[in-house]
Amino acid sequence: MYFIVLALLGGAISLTRRVPEYQKRSASNYLSIATDKKPYMTKGQVRESLAFQIIQFISAPLIAIVAYQLIDPGNLASAVALGFIAGFSSEAILMMIRQLTNKITPVATDSLSLTGSVTGQVCEVAGGGKGVKGASVNLVGHNQSKLMKAVIF
Repeated sequence: MYFIVLALLGGAISLTRRVPEYQKRSASNYLSIATDKKPYMTKGQVRESLAFQIIQFISAPLIAIVAYQLIDPGNLASAVALGFIAGFSSEAILMMIRQLTNKITPVATDSLSLTGSVTGQVCEVAGGGKGVKGASVNLVGHNQSKLMKAVIF
């Protein structure tokens, strides 16, 4: 039982350190500074993040049990440390699982059929504004694995 309580304690500490950050980043007067690099959060993003934190708290004991079975600590001190660490790191473990599942989820076909157009003229600045024959233009869209190239004639 102590093992589960320690995992919940680790998960609770992980959760409570995030909540003030979400409150700060969703405040109307929040300014992201260059060293912080954390953007403003909308109410929807805050809700999603809080829901994820609750899920990580609930799953902390389950992650700890799996860790216990895999590692099989030899003594009480190791079991205590493992329970707390597994609970505290449950957010990172769930983030890795989320990233893995995002990579294996098939891409919707609608996102592959986006169309649009780009118009303009590639000009030489030093050449008096004349068009540049054979200039290539690269357009990188939302899906960076798709790179469109056009050659201007």
